[in-house]
Amino acid sequence: MIKAICVLALVAIQGSCFLSTIQSLSGVHQSHEQFQSWSNDFGKVYKSTLDYLYRLYVFHNNRLKIEAHNSNSANTFTLALNHFGDLTSEEFMARYTSKNLVPNPSLVATNKQEDEGRSAENERIKNLKLDNEVNWVERGMVNPVQDQGLCGSCYAFSSTAAIESAYAIANQGKLLKFSEQYVVNCGDQKGYKLYGCMGGVLTETGRFAKNVGVFTNDDYPYKEEKENCDSNAKPFTQIKDFNSITSEKMADLLAEVMQGPIALSIEVTPVYQFYQFGVMNVKAPCGFFINHGVTVVGYNLNADIPYLLIRNSYSESWGEKGYFRHSIGDLKTSGTCGFANSLSMRPIF
Repeated sequence: MIKAICVLALVAIQGSCFLSTIQSLSGVHQSHEQFQSWSNDFGKVYKSTLDYLYRLYVFHNNRLKIEAHNSNSANTFTLALNHFGDLTSEEFMARYTSKNLVPNPSLVATNKQEDEGRSAENERIKNLKLDNEVNWVERGMVNPVQDQGLCGSCYAFSSTAAIESAYAIANQGKLLKFSEQYVVNCGDQKGYKLYGCMGGVLTETGRFAKNVGVFTNDDYPYKEEKENCDSNAKPFTQIKDFNSITSEKMADLLAEVMQGPIALSIEVTPVYQFYQFGVMNVKAPCGFFINHGVTVVGYNLNADIPYLLIRNSYSESWGEKGYFRHSIGDLKTSGTCGFANSLSMRPIF
């Protein structure tokens, strides 16, 4: 403790006001001990003592918010400090959600001829009797969770995961790893509404995979940044088609998930930053502006709170080993946060 006080004193001349704020925080000693352990666990290195102190201050505030949330027995999910522990909610939202917001329901123009050709398939899906539970992870049809990092490539991760699963389902469980990087590199170059590390539209990833193709991860491994497009590359395969999904009923969305994982657009809010476990049942307004792409890999109607099982791209250090559960809501409506009415896509081989 004496050593910590001496360190604080050394930077007092540079930041006396900030220093006094740090010293006046109740429980800061406990936060400092946790912060030291946390920064070691996640390999965090700070460029200066002032930077270290500021991140400690942010970490401390995050810890208090998490404790307040978890102490409320009405909440159906818990929060915990993870690798985002030294980020403010504003920083998290700026770094890990899309820069290209799309109103929900989506106003993205679609190819009417293509969509009319899918009407028969959409009607077939809507008339299916729902299973009570679906879990494509347990069936071995979903690859391990990845980390998109600081590149806003969630659209590529959510769509690629759905394409990988669709391929495995169509090929007796042969689960391959396809490339997010090629979509990031070439989406805009090929004329699609895919913007590298600045976000993209999920139905456009479907058109990309159908018209341009799907590439292997071995040929184009993920680099967390946009690189030059290899326009002469030959795809490994192409999807036959995709279902563009926007429905008024959650039951229709679940019927799609029965066929295979789907790429879904959602609105991430600051509460997602520290999600740890349980069923998210957000009561605050959500779903108005979609800013993130995820992959729905299952659902459970038998649970105390019926939920969607969703694969994220924030690494296995986040949530339930990279997954989260979100309440379904009323099957006859668009559900919690209007997920059924959000733009989503299911690839078809």
